[in-house]
Amino acid sequence: MPINPATGREGLPVADVFGGEKQTPHSVFDKRRREGGWTPERPNGTVVANHRANDLAMECPDCHAAGHEGVRMFADQRGYYCVGGGHIWKDYDLLMARQPKKMAYKGIVARQEGFVKMTIEMPGSIAEAIQKKFGDKLSATLTGVMDILSGEKCIMIGETDVKRLQGMMAEEVKSAGFIVGKMYELKEKVTEQEQTIEKLRENLKSRMTGRKEPVNDTTMILDLGEMSEALLQKAQEKEWTPDMYVLEAVRLAIEGNWV
Repeated sequence: MPINPATGREGLPVADVFGGEKQTPHSVFDKRRREGGWTPERPNGTVVANHRANDLAMECPDCHAAGHEGVRMFADQRGYYCVGGGHIWKDYDLLMARQPKKMAYKGIVARQEGFVKMTIEMPGSIAEAIQKKFGDKLSATLTGVMDILSGEKCIMIGETDVKRLQGMMAEEVKSAGFIVGKMYELKEKVTEQEQTIEKLRENLKSRMTGRKEPVNDTTMILDLGEMSEALLQKAQEKEWTPDMYVLEAVRLAIEGNWV
């Protein structure tokens, strides 16, 4: 048996899947269409199918001949039809005689409970642009946007602001969640830096015991290296703290224009 490229499994005979050629979907449909008589459910003798439309994964040959490519075909109780040009085939063999082009199977998304249809107007250029951008995902995308807009608070960011954010972050802005994550990351960094500064201030205060003036933005930390021992000795002789000795030395140097 050949291997099905979609599933990777070995193919099965028609009889094992549908119970024979007469039980394939198009055969059952054709038989019910020919034999369907009058019933309370079918007052005009037509067949009413109970299933949703099926994706035939084929391009409409009539639309293709008219220069409109990629028009997908489906099958339901009406027969075999396209979604663009309104072409319908009641006979599967007649349709296949036109040798329709194969397309990738996409199927149909089932309608969800509680959903309603809404019609909106917009410039044709916008409609064409979003259809080209999102394709088959357009409906789901617009539903997601409407869900956000229906909230009490929401913000929409345009392309210009997205580019500005990317310039500041030096990263691609992929979603609103990405921005929230970056803001949280920046907040954590600021908090960490504030804690580090506070620890430095406390350390400085402990090293400057006896200083009358408070620690502020004008406070400096000096690394005296080998001179630190001599400084401590001189400060002790005068019963000063090291910072008081340095401050006095700096004052004298400035007033006397030593350097």
